[in-house]
Formats: sequence, C-alpha cells, structure tokens
Amino acid sequence: MKYKLSLLGLVGLALNAQSEDLQTSKINVYSPGPLPSIGLDRSIVPGAIQVIDPKDIAQQSGVSLADYLNNNTQGISFNEVGGNPWQPEIFYRGYSAGSIAGNPQGLSIYVDGVRENQPFSDVVLWDTIPTWALSGIQVIGGSNPIYGLNTLGGAISMQTKNGKLFNKGVISATAGSWDRTAGLIEMGGLIEGTNIDYYFGYNHTSENGWRDYSPSHLNQAFGKVGVDLETGGRVELSYTGASNNLTGNGLAPKYLLGADNAGVNTVPDLTENRYNKFNLAYTDLISDTTMLSANAYYVQSNRYTLNGDAEIEFDAGSFSNSGLNTTLGRYMVNQGNEIEEIEAETRTTKTKQDKYGITAQLTFTDDLFGYKNHLVTGVNLETALIGFVQNEYEGSNFVGNTRVIDTSSGEYENNTDLQGRTKTAGLYAVDTLSLNDQWHMTGGLRYNYTEIDNKDRRADQSEGSLTDKASYARINPTIGLTYKPTDNYQTYASYSESNRAPTSIELGCSNPAIACSLPTQMADDPPLDDIVSKTYEVGAAGRLTGNTQWNAAIYHAMNHDDIHFINNNAQNGLGYFDNVGRTRRDGLDLGVSGKGLFGADFFGQGNKISWSGSYGYVNATYDSNLELVSDANTSRAYSTSSFNSFDDDDLISSSTSKETLGGIYNALRTALNTNGFTYEDSNEVDRTIAAGAFLGTDDTVYNFSGSAGIADSTGIATNTAGGSLTIAEFAEWVEDNVGSASQKIDVGKGDQLANIPQHRLKLRLNYEAASNLRFGLTGLAYGKSYMMGNENQKHQGDGENPGYFLLNADMSWSPSKNWLVSLKAINLLDKDYYNGGRLLMNGFTGDGNTARDEVFRGVGVIPGSPQAAWITVGYTFK
Repeated sequence: MKYKLSLLGLVGLALNAQSEDLQTSKINVYSPGPLPSIGLDRSIVPGAIQVIDPKDIAQQSGVSLADYLNNNTQGISFNEVGGNPWQPEIFYRGYSAGSIAGNPQGLSIYVDGVRENQPFSDVVLWDTIPTWALSGIQVIGGSNPIYGLNTLGGAISMQTKNGKLFNKGVISATAGSWDRTAGLIEMGGLIEGTNIDYYFGYNHTSENGWRDYSPSHLNQAFGKVGVDLETGGRVELSYTGASNNLTGNGLAPKYLLGADNAGVNTVPDLTENRYNKFNLAYTDLISDTTMLSANAYYVQSNRYTLNGDAEIEFDAGSFSNSGLNTTLGRYMVNQGNEIEEIEAETRTTKTKQDKYGITAQLTFTDDLFGYKNHLVTGVNLETALIGFVQNEYEGSNFVGNTRVIDTSSGEYENNTDLQGRTKTAGLYAVDTLSLNDQWHMTGGLRYNYTEIDNKDRRADQSEGSLTDKASYARINPTIGLTYKPTDNYQTYASYSESNRAPTSIELGCSNPAIACSLPTQMADDPPLDDIVSKTYEVGAAGRLTGNTQWNAAIYHAMNHDDIHFINNNAQNGLGYFDNVGRTRRDGLDLGVSGKGLFGADFFGQGNKISWSGSYGYVNATYDSNLELVSDANTSRAYSTSSFNSFDDDDLISSSTSKETLGGIYNALRTALNTNGFTYEDSNEVDRTIAAGAFLGTDDTVYNFSGSAGIADSTGIATNTAGGSLTIAEFAEWVEDNVGSASQKIDVGKGDQLANIPQHRLKLRLNYEAASNLRFGLTGLAYGKSYMMGNENQKHQGDGENPGYFLLNADMSWSPSKNWLVSLKAINLLDKDYYNGGRLLMNGFTGDGNTARDEVFRGVGVIPGSPQAAWITVGYTFK
C-alpha cells in the first residue's frame, strides 16, 4: 500500500504490496528514515507510502526499476527524454528524477541509505541501479524532510539482497526484440560453520535499440558480505559497479522519424557511465526498544558524453534591426527565417564525482509518559569533489550526405573547466506518539546545510569566472495526525516542508547574457535561491472485504523559488538556470486492489485471480507570471530583454561571404544611426563591401564620426586612424555588443508545466492458472500533456502530446522444479504514441543533411516503444 509523511490537507494513496525486509508477521511496517529502523506500523503513519515486492518486479521483468514503477506504481509516469530506456525521467506527483542535466529534479532516491542523486546536478543514473539485486522498495509521497535534500515531491528508498534472504543460485538468459540479449547470474548463501553470508550478482545486457543508431551495452555488478556479530549486531560491506555505454537519440521532428518512428535528428549521442560504490553498514538492536543503524560510503561516478549537434546559421542578409537594449548593453537584430547553412558541431563532456559520507541513526520505541512512542533521530555528513570539463569542436564534418557527424573533426575550444567541492550536513528527528489505539500524532524536523565551492580552471576567463562560493541552510518541519477507528479504516492529515539547494551546475549557468548548453558549459553567474516545497495532504485507506483494499489521497504542493532551465532558443539547447517564482501541484490519487472476483466462482477460477487499479490526477501549473523563450510558438513575440547568440566567426571574418557581412553591416548601420552615428562616406563603405576588397586583409572597413561620448557609451573605442574600425576590431565589437533578439511567450499563473499528463489510469490482472503457470496483463492510460515551448498553451497547431493507451502482458511457467520460463510483451496493440515533446526549430529537409531554405518551426517528439517481446529462461540451483 502507499503512505508517506507530509502535512495538512490533501490526498494520499496506497497500493497493496509487501516486502521481505519490511514485514513483521502479517503487519507491513515502514522505516521512517533513510536507514533501517525498528518498523513502524504503516497504518498509523500520516502519509502515502507504497511498499513494493521485488517478486512482482521479477514477474514483469522490464528494462529497469523505472519501467516497473511506470507500469504499476500510483502517481508515477515517465518519459524517455534521453531517448534511451535506461535514461528515463520519472515523474511522481509532477516531480521528476531523471538522468538529463538541466531538467528540474524533485525526488530523492536512496539505495541502502545512500542518496543516489548526483552532487553535481542532482540527476539519478537509473542504469547504475541493479534492479535484480533489490529486496525491498518504498515509495514515499510528499515533501518529507526526513529524507533530506531534494525531497520536494517524494522519495524512493530501496534495500538490497543479502545471503540470508537469498540462499541459492540463479542463472538466466534473455533474448528478443531489437536484438536484445541479457545474461544474469546471482549467488547467495551462508558460509558453513560461520556467521558470514554472501550475495553476488552480475548482469550484462546488449541491444541495438529500436531507433536508428541506438545500441546500448550494460555491465552491472553487485556484491555483499554480511557478518552477524556475537553482540547481536550485524555488519555488511557491499559494492555496486557499472560500466555502461548508452545511446540516447531523443527529440526529433516528426518528419524525420519516418513511418516506423525510428528516425533520429543527428548522430551520435553517446553517454558512458563508470560507477563504483562501496557501502559499509552496521545495525544493532541494542535492546528490545533501541536500534542503532549507521553507514559509511564512497561513491565514484565518471560520466562521459559525446554529442554530434547541428546548429542553424541564419542568412545575415535577412537580419532586421531590433534596436539597442540599454539594460543588456547590446544591439539586437532579428534573425529571420532564411538559412545560410547548417553547421555540424561536436560537444564532449567529462564529469568526475567522488562522494564520501557517513550517516548514523537511532530508533527508540520506549513509552513516553505512558503512551506508545516511536522516535527516530539521525545525522548525515557528506562531501563531494567534482570536476567538469566541456569541449566543443565547431565546424565538424558530416559523413557524406547523412546526419552522422564526424566527431574527430572541427576546431577545438574548451568551454568549461570546473573544479568544485560540495559539503552537506543533515540533522533530523521524527516522532510518532500514539495517544490511544485510535489517535496517533507525528512530528519531525530536519536541518539541512549545503555549501558549494566552485573554482574556474580555464586559462581564459574573459567571459566571467566560475570561481564562487555559496551556502544554504534551512530547518524543515513535518507534522501529521492519523485517526484509526478500526483495523479496517484509517485517515490522516499532514503538512511538511523540504528544500533543495542549487547545484554546482545551476550556480554555474544562471547568467542570461552568457548562455550555456546542456550538458553545459558555464560562466560567471548571478546567485540563485534554494527551492522550498510545502505540501498539504489528507488521505484515507481501508479494507472493503478480507481480500479488497482501497486508498485515497489528495495533496497540494507549492514550490517557492523554483529553478528551471530557461532555453535561449529552440534550435541549439542554449540557455540558463533561474528562479522562476512559484509552481504548484494539486492532485488526487485513488487505488484499489484485491484477490478473487468478489465471491464469484467463475468456473472455479475466481480464487486464482488477483487485480489492482489506480487513478492519478495531477494539475502541475505555474503560480507566477514569467517570460520564456520559445522561437517555435505561434504566440511568440520578439523581445530584447534577452538574446540568443550566433556564430560571430561566420558573420564577421576574413573568410565570410560579402553577402553575409553586408547583411550584418546593414543591420548594425541602422542601429548605429539610431544612436547618433554618421558615416564619412557610407557609399564608399557599401562599395568596399560589395567589391569584397577587404577580404583577407586587416584594412579599414568602417569609418565613423561622432562625439567621443557617443562612441564611449556604445562601447566602440575609436582608434588613432581618425575614428576607423578594422575587420578585427569590428569582429570584436560584434562579439561583445551584438545579440539576436529572443522570441518569447508570456506564461501566466495557472498555465501547465510541460510533459506532465494530468490523468493516469493503471490496471493490473494476474491469473494463477496452475501452481506452475501464471499470466499477467497490464493496461496503462495517460491523458494529454503540453510540450515544452508551449507552457502558455497558446500555440496554434500541434503543441500537445496526445493521450494514449498501452496494453502489456507477462507470463511465467515452471516446467520443472528448478526451471522458470518468463515472457514479457509490450505495446500489444502496436500503438504509435509520444511520451514527451518540445516545440523546436530544425534546418534539415529530411534528405540526408540537406538544409532547408527556411527554418522549420514545429514539434519535436520522443516516440514511444513499438510492439516488442522478450523471453527469459532461468535455472535455480543450491
């Protein structure tokens, strides 16, 4: 079922599931902190908590934990924004946890008490979590402060297997669609004559993917050694390792996808994750009422990306003047629609993170003033060393007439070389006091401290240094009340607060005047405020009959000073991070589950059927007015309050065409004249440009006359040649003083956040045909959502992700005692659908890398997986 810790007014839910680690007799219990504790009866917790049995995950063996959560867990949806099934973005109650830097992160993810959100950007590397090694999962809704930073909308806490629970060996092989093959081996048990147990597992997966140029290869390992001490305590040392190569061909215009939706925009888009985690854990039941839990951990994460991108070079002859923006100190030109060429670019990044931390937690269950009481207190200290380097290679080559980019070509430029350190500290306590058998009160506090220390290692810091230091501190409360009049019914109300400090990547990319790309280059930036989420929740749960359970919850969550990545334009991913004011999530979750058919015999098969269903509604909206850049939205309007960048080297250089230079010259001449400049001989200048006599020289190109005051105020420093500018001087001036005006949309209070469907319906039917044969069917229905770039919902045309329905099936059959055959099939109806999208600009015609005459402004989508199936054969041995 599902419950959580929140605070005051709206709704929660609960799906019936049980965990081997979190079960005492027939009472499912909940651990109210990141580390193991003496279990608390979930029915008296004022919040929505779902406890998931890994056996259920095994029945629906999909790609990852994220895949299972999307198919079964209340309140959750996801999209493959990265274009890869191991790089999803999970949404829970409108908050996300994904692997793409720049997307707002609002969920905290734990494995064995170690927070998996990366220190550099808070992203979650789902491909490094070994789903097959999990023994218990809790999904906790709301801004529960006890789970620390980034728990704005919820937390997912996972526990792994050990040799005491997994006393056997399993070997399995998988094959099926998209040339996917996988092999898994697990072994666990007790070393005879000792108090030592062990568990080890290794998984290798390879596939070609269903989209063009989309192979992936994963190697995942997990091992654990446990020792039961004579004092009654237990020590476990575990290792998690991953070496994964993932291809993520994400958004593409529909006209590039083709009839099978397999097409891509540009190639390659590669991510390599090298991951190592060591976790030393200690637990000790000091007495019947006191438990100590602690861990010390080290996590090393090295991430490498290689992206072949395409940037539209607009024809400067079509530029028009937008005037001088005095706030930015820039002359603005409008780019127009005409394309000069499409330039290939290669971007590489290297992110190195080394994280060290310790956590200690005490649980006390002694009575307090004669009342039953459950108190959990804890402390966490963590530091991380970060290195981030981004390089860019402009002018890369296309391979023939394709959109495959030769990543070994291009002119090298180092955009970012950052060294950083983060320090975090947390001190928390949560107490549940039972006033009697019916009324239970919960209250808690957590103190969070975060310090970020960035150092810029670039030799050239002319555009601003990244070197900066910032710190954030906050105390977050939680309080709730549960009323349980009978064993078959309980209701609750709660209120909670949690915060997320800006990450290194956000602090390093928050200047609208110096746009960044993601994975991002960074520059000197204004400070950001931390995000604070406040959640009100009310809910109820109960049992209709002995085999039928239900739950309901309603919630209201408000983010203050929310941080979003603001795109500067719709074609190259440039932008910056900023506090955008308030965003809110109002929602409803309903769930019901049971066994049998309400007493119907159904030819003697009724008692062999189990089922569940859930409905979720979330209205995720902006609660503040703001402007967002959206060059492809039909309601856009030019604004000089922000600007895009363009390739100055192509516009102003000795090698550029006279038409291109003439175009920018004409636009600038109008701007200069507007500000009081006159030309000594404009006709001569025009003739000079037309003849191209300046090309390949450093001769004088432009001659200006005017007062020194005007010249100084515009940033043009006249030289000793009587107020002349050379090509080199003019190029430098354009670099510093000219921008392309953005096309913006007005987003208002009540407008929807992008790519979050309001409606979710999940249905599950399980049929145990025989003791060795089981069939399962899952139905998923999602309502429409609005695309990125259409946050104002005023785009005329295709600006929505349509709703869709999917039907998935699974089957398991044990032909003999030690053998198990499993089948998983997805999208049985072979529906075409999109699980995310963005309004964008694109310059390709679709015929290789041929450029369009005018830019395409329209929709880019993330196509969903087509019909596919896989079969797994497993053998169990002692």
